[in-house]
Amino acid sequence: MGKKILKIFCFVLLPSIFTTLGKFPEGTKYICDKCQIDTTDDDIKRYSLYSFFTGILLGSITIPIFYLKMEQEHKRLIELNQSSVSELKENLLNALRIDLSNPNLNFEVRVFTKDKFKLIDWSKDEDYFIINNYRGLADNDQLKGLRFRCNKNRWNGLIGLTYNTKKIVWDSDISNTKINYYTTAEQQNATIGTRFIMCVPIIKNGDEVVAIVSFDSTSVVQIPDDDRTKWRTLVIRFAQSVHTKSAYLKM
Repeated sequence: MGKKILKIFCFVLLPSIFTTLGKFPEGTKYICDKCQIDTTDDDIKRYSLYSFFTGILLGSITIPIFYLKMEQEHKRLIELNQSSVSELKENLLNALRIDLSNPNLNFEVRVFTKDKFKLIDWSKDEDYFIINNYRGLADNDQLKGLRFRCNKNRWNGLIGLTYNTKKIVWDSDISNTKINYYTTAEQQNATIGTRFIMCVPIIKNGDEVVAIVSFDSTSVVQIPDDDRTKWRTLVIRFAQSVHTKSAYLKM
């Protein structure tokens, strides 16, 4: 921690300090007096000028270097998290394949979060959760921009149902379901071909749903009654890990 603070001081604050001293000769004079350096007014002006250009020079060198280092660190974190979630997904799939005796089981994982653009919309009564497809979790990007209304009395899709119940919900074969999820024609067209869907709420601050992680497959997936507790445990742990790492994932 101490090294990071020192780096920030050297790369960002030091150029600013030199530039500020250059703009205010009084500061330069104060430092000279404290260091018991005999100076004249001309010396102060000259030192201030040196300080000003030193600050500019340091800033033009150190700030870009600091920015590049931050970018490199950010890319490294993305690569690590990308690899981590891909491995987590594969481990989860392998466990569920064994559990269902279905070696061909596969699904896409998507993260739904509150649509930020709706936060500044004039309609404060409408809350929507919008899809986020991250690499390594969802290879199928045809659902880009898909969103679901999550209001208490006006919701649609399993996303809206999950948001309101704050519980894991799923449908083994949504294309043949008799349950009305109040989906729009646009949502139905976007998800055509989808059979199995499971949604897991991410709850923070007591009872606030901050995200919903969904699992969808083009195959029917029947979860045996005896395995439902196990499934819940596995998908909740996975969903929480994905949500935690989502800030460092590529779409």
